[in-house]
Amino acid sequence: MTKAPFSGKGERASDLLGLIHSDVCGPMNTQARAGYQYFITFTDDFSRYGYIYLMRHKSEALERFKEFKNEVQNQHGKSIKALRSDRGGEYLSQDFDELLKGCGIVSQLTPPDTPQWNGVSERRNRTLLDMVRSMMSHTDLPTSFWGYALETAAFTLNRVPSKSVQKTPHEMWTGRRPNMSFMKIWGCKAYVKHQMSTKLEPKSEKCTFVGYPKETKPGLVYATKTHEQRDEPDVIAGDVDSETELPPPPPPPDRTAPARAARAHLSKSASRNVAVGKGLARKGIKTRSKDDQIQTKPALVDWMVCMNNKLLSAIPGQDKELARVSDTKNDSGVEVQWRANQAFDRSSETPTQPVV
Repeated sequence: MTKAPFSGKGERASDLLGLIHSDVCGPMNTQARAGYQYFITFTDDFSRYGYIYLMRHKSEALERFKEFKNEVQNQHGKSIKALRSDRGGEYLSQDFDELLKGCGIVSQLTPPDTPQWNGVSERRNRTLLDMVRSMMSHTDLPTSFWGYALETAAFTLNRVPSKSVQKTPHEMWTGRRPNMSFMKIWGCKAYVKHQMSTKLEPKSEKCTFVGYPKETKPGLVYATKTHEQRDEPDVIAGDVDSETELPPPPPPPDRTAPARAARAHLSKSASRNVAVGKGLARKGIKTRSKDDQIQTKPALVDWMVCMNNKLLSAIPGQDKELARVSDTKNDSGVEVQWRANQAFDRSSETPTQPVV
């Protein structure tokens, strides 16, 4: 017996806080600064706006949910209707169950071994970790800074368009369009102005930008000299690390292509001229009428005439020469008409009038 493919699709919430998706991810191989090993996510189903909290132990999930519930219910004046999660032990504890029942929150637990039923949280975790790996690969910071990268990824993800909603999650959550002017490249060099400095000391300190704290703007920086992170109100982002490999410049345009095309055109013209010369050497082969016109450049026509004269002169027993008949100009260029003087085959006295 095989497992049936998953084809279910749950109903979307019709209002903010109608349904919250949650999941715990961890432990990580490397502890983040301050000893964090786990993180828990809370994602609103209607707006897809997400919250993230770092944790040292999985048992902190209850406290993080209380913190999340108090904040969002106070901001929107609404209460959480349902909480969807997997069957992790942190969600099945007695304290967690009593809190949900006391607040009137419906607990939606997914069936065993079916993470697809909690697909919103699973996909959010994967997207966040993909962003963290990409951000960490473009900086020299140690791996222990993954916590700052994770919070920055969640901050950015709330402010970019999503396929699941018509507007950005931030606009649907707050009713305002997000301000992107203060955002910076994570891990870039940043300069922080000193509040007090002497006349000979530098006016700023070179640091590394590591995130966006909730309390202050524009960002959180890490001082490489003192090995401490702090919130700074005046941060000026510098260039990306010089060791970052930039994409190679595009190759220069191929200027030999027109020359190759001209050579190919001349080769075709020479082949046609050779065929004409062979036809003139045979008897009974009908040549082209003298009314035919060849439309090309004058320099190329002169070259063709010279080649035809050489071919005609190689035929014994005939006296012939190409002559210019007329030159007429039109919108597309110069039309040149050529004919050959009457040449007689002295052996049979049969007149021929070849025209190229």
